[in-house]
Amino acid sequence: MIEPVEPQVWNRGERSHVLRDTDSMSQEELRLEIWRLRDELAGAEASLAGLRAQLEGRQRDFLAGLEMSGVANDDHLKKERDLYRSQVEEMQSSTTWRIGRFFVRPSGPLRRLLGRSSDDL
Repeated sequence: MIEPVEPQVWNRGERSHVLRDTDSMSQEELRLEIWRLRDELAGAEASLAGLRAQLEGRQRDFLAGLEMSGVANDDHLKKERDLYRSQVEEMQSSTTWRIGRFFVRPSGPLRRLLGRSSDDL
């Protein structure tokens, strides 16, 4: 059974945007802010990559399970087909079937002949 996905929450908190007006920052403060935002972006990308990998893994597992259920269903259908074939063979080899076919078979050409004549009208 597949485990439920635990969402990995990327806690942005206060660091998700620039908190101060950058016009009043010194050059050193701006450099630090850029590095902080760069680190934050790298963390977000890493989190996204992890979630994508987890999604791809779950999709692979789902497709593999779907394929296996199809194979199992195919085996079941083959067994059912073989059972029906054996029942038909038993029925066709019975005395009743052979006698009935003996009497009904000559009526086939007659029915075809009558069918053609009614179509010509």
